[in-house]
Amino acid sequence: MSPGEVLSEGRNRTKARVHLRTVDGRRVVEKDYSGRGFFMRRLLGPLLLDREERALRLLGGRPGFPVVLERPSRDRLVMSFLDGVPLGRLPRDGALPAGFFARLTALVESMHALGVAQGDIGSGDVLLAPDGRPSLVDFSVSVRRGRGWLRRTWFQAAAEQDRRRVARLHQRWAADDLSAEERDRLAHSSPWREAGRGLRALPPLAKGPAGQARLVGVFLFLAVLAALARPTPFDVWLGLPFVVAGGSLRAWAAGYLLKTRALAVDGPYAFTRNPLYLGRLLLLTGFGLMAHLPGHTNLYLLAFGYLVFFAYYLPRKLRVEGGRLRLTHGSAYDRWEAGVPALLPRVTPYRDPIVPPTGGWHLARFMRNREYMMLAMEAGLVTLFALRATGSSPI
Repeated sequence: MSPGEVLSEGRNRTKARVHLRTVDGRRVVEKDYSGRGFFMRRLLGPLLLDREERALRLLGGRPGFPVVLERPSRDRLVMSFLDGVPLGRLPRDGALPAGFFARLTALVESMHALGVAQGDIGSGDVLLAPDGRPSLVDFSVSVRRGRGWLRRTWFQAAAEQDRRRVARLHQRWAADDLSAEERDRLAHSSPWREAGRGLRALPPLAKGPAGQARLVGVFLFLAVLAALARPTPFDVWLGLPFVVAGGSLRAWAAGYLLKTRALAVDGPYAFTRNPLYLGRLLLLTGFGLMAHLPGHTNLYLLAFGYLVFFAYYLPRKLRVEGGRLRLTHGSAYDRWEAGVPALLPRVTPYRDPIVPPTGGWHLARFMRNREYMMLAMEAGLVTLFALRATGSSPI
């Protein structure tokens, strides 16, 4: 292999150095982390190269994608060289051939069909080949489709991000040619940005002094429960199904909820108007059964919790939120209210011939509704109670 030239030094020390070399008269590209610091050279760099190698092997040498040729070491990867000019180096004044972005969209969709999402398509990752066709490079943060709900959801979010990135590039280089679907996609935030907004710059957890007082009360109650409870294995197993059911129901509902902006009548909202509150009741039941206290005080507390829930909390929520939704959505809310129970679910799903579905479960909505915080707290309490039940807890 010839020494070759450096195509890229990387924007910073966390990026691979990219070389263009010649092997047996053939030009190849080598990504190389060997000159980076210990962390990148030995840990993160090899993981990124692993991800890129697996993605490219799934793509199987299809036109428009590099082919893996060699993995000389854990910190180096050799691929075929794709001739072309990065989109970012081209002027935005009609330099691209007609139909370029239609072919790029087709290329990206073919990649998704093979189970790979590039995840971060930028102007430097799209090449204009000499024959006018697009190519796609850099799969170090790619996402592969897999089994299981989490991997499928992650892949769908990455694939949607690919489509949105392509639409954004199309807007920059050929805005007059944007399709209605691309314009609609650009009107919405990216799935990664929505997820990030769920983690930072969040609105207050509770509005107003009363809401904040209730929230503080809930966390104080849980803190006391966690400090005093001494569950047995039987208690944990008795309460666990209720906790799992409640947490799962709330996670399901949070991925559909659009808060007042749109009336959710599909998913769990096709069975009960208040799946989040039903999930909260199940969680209360589960933790009330798990948290064994002297004299079965936990059961008295659970009974008191039921009283507060049914006598104050639920009626107040139905009155306030029902009024707001009726004011916003009118007859659609009236039909939904008449057809779907307030709490205990109906057997068959509700269908409204007029109100469109919310589009299925979305990770961005789940993050924006902050349900990940509840899941983390639930998992922590279950773990604590389980360790206490087996005598392994340090606290």
